[in-house]
Amino acid sequence: MRSSISKIFISIVFFAILIIPVAVSDKVGGAVSPFENRYLAKFPSVIVNKNQIAPGLKEGFEAWLKDNLVGRVEAQKAKAYIDFKLFASSPSPLVHIGEGGWWFFTNDRNLEIGQGTHLLSNEELEAISENQEAIRSSLKEQGIDYVLVLVPSKASVYPEYMKGGNYQVGPTLIDQVSTYLQENTTVPVINIKPNLIDAKNEQDVYFRTDTHWNHTGAYIAYKTIIEKSNYFGMIKTQPISHATEPATHNGDLSAMMGYPGLLPTEPFEATAIQTPHAFLVSDSEKVSRVKRLIADHDIVGEYFSYSNPSAEKSALILGDSFFLTWKIPDLFAENFAEMNFIRTDIVVNDIIQAINPDIVILERTERYIYTLANPANVRLEPAHQEDLSADVVSHNTPTAVERGESYNVNIMVKNTGDWAWSEDDQIRLCIFQDGKDFGYRINLPEGVKVDPGQDYTFVLYNFRVDDGDTTYLEYQMIKEGYQYFGEKERVDIVVK
Repeated sequence: MRSSISKIFISIVFFAILIIPVAVSDKVGGAVSPFENRYLAKFPSVIVNKNQIAPGLKEGFEAWLKDNLVGRVEAQKAKAYIDFKLFASSPSPLVHIGEGGWWFFTNDRNLEIGQGTHLLSNEELEAISENQEAIRSSLKEQGIDYVLVLVPSKASVYPEYMKGGNYQVGPTLIDQVSTYLQENTTVPVINIKPNLIDAKNEQDVYFRTDTHWNHTGAYIAYKTIIEKSNYFGMIKTQPISHATEPATHNGDLSAMMGYPGLLPTEPFEATAIQTPHAFLVSDSEKVSRVKRLIADHDIVGEYFSYSNPSAEKSALILGDSFFLTWKIPDLFAENFAEMNFIRTDIVVNDIIQAINPDIVILERTERYIYTLANPANVRLEPAHQEDLSADVVSHNTPTAVERGESYNVNIMVKNTGDWAWSEDDQIRLCIFQDGKDFGYRINLPEGVKVDPGQDYTFVLYNFRVDDGDTTYLEYQMIKEGYQYFGEKERVDIVVK
């Protein structure tokens, strides 16, 4: 009797060991694994159209089970610790153990890039050339400068620390692409690799346990880009000076091996910007419009905007993770009156027009350089632009006002274009004072539509002047975030 009960108990425990981990696993899946730098498998569809069993159900279920089984993370950590500590081998094929405490990311053919054996075909180079010329030409027509910035992989700067051969610094993929573009296009190209190699003899410019450069390398890149942009005649502003302070960093390669604490933290000198002039703009009409356009184009990368009253020109920077961190955005923000950053390699004309920068900087790291050949990443065809035109028919702006007195001003504007105006399309009257757009708008009331050929009278309520002896107003229509249209109407005013 006792023997039968024991067998039943053992059977229950055995099946529980098999079933419970599955029962409490993530039933949806698809979460991000920081260890493997990828999305985990989602639970597969079981039934598809017409109540058919989904094809590939077995393989999908096995992938979900492998990625989401309870205890998986702990098992990964244990395996990583044993492989690394006992056998001195990398627990992950994503990570190469180099010499002298240097570690390298192996994906995207990084090691072959460092060895100089991974190059692009002539067809790929021609495709990159065509895309880059198209971007430069389109931006030039809009009065916008363009710069392509290429960032080397760590393996290109420190190949001597890779195991398996006597590797030395030499021509790699980044040099092939930059040379080809310089010889076959008019696109300004900035290759950061030579500057980093010159600096590495004095101090590390990449983290030893991370895929990215450190703050020193990032500052060298920033300084190089600003200096080259000055040389190209695009800006007239110098790199800012900076201070440093001791810090430590947990490299991402440790996590990729399945155990975030496997490698020790790495000391480095962190960039510190003293008395910064730039500040983040988290909420504005322009920022909201750009966010909507980013969503419309299915761009999932981070976006943020800086303002700096002490600078002049504006910039739009498109880049990857190398430009996202290590104080890179903060540094660039000190050189531009407005600096917008989007983590993407997709060049979208709609977004560029909404931001209306003086210069566009596109950054690509060496292991992603092949994406420059993808025509889908160059979206230069503008969205359908309405034929917007307007005439200021009349207004009753006083040419002399009493200081401190308030006035109501009627401005009648005629729609001389082919498209109707409404607040839904953000068509408004812009009021300039003393030649500057301070953001003062008169909106069309909700539900009001001004058809082509119709007039509409905007009312400027409570206009007053408290300071100065003279001023002047200008009236012009605007499609917010896109363009002013119609001729400006100016009125000079004497203040009594």
